[in-house]
Amino acid sequence: MDYKAFWWQRPVMMDGVTTWAEICYDQLLPFSWMEAALYQPQDILLTNNVWWAKGTGIPSIQRASSWAWSRLTGSTEIEAENG
Repeated sequence: MDYKAFWWQRPVMMDGVTTWAEICYDQLLPFSWMEAALYQPQDILLTNNVWWAKGTGIPSIQRASSWAWSRLTGSTEIEAENG
């Protein structure tokens, strides 16, 4: 599966499950989460490269934002982090 960082992406079906990807910086943008809420995916893939933000609060802010938005959309989170 090929994911790209861009707005107005569509969810994809993976093994019969509607899946949405939120890539790194997009996890902090309300617009991309409102887009996810529109499509109501079953799973949300959260991918991060936090190496650039070590020692800051950014990774925890991303996690909190992603957790809150996935709860609002009723989706399950699957997180992958490159630290």
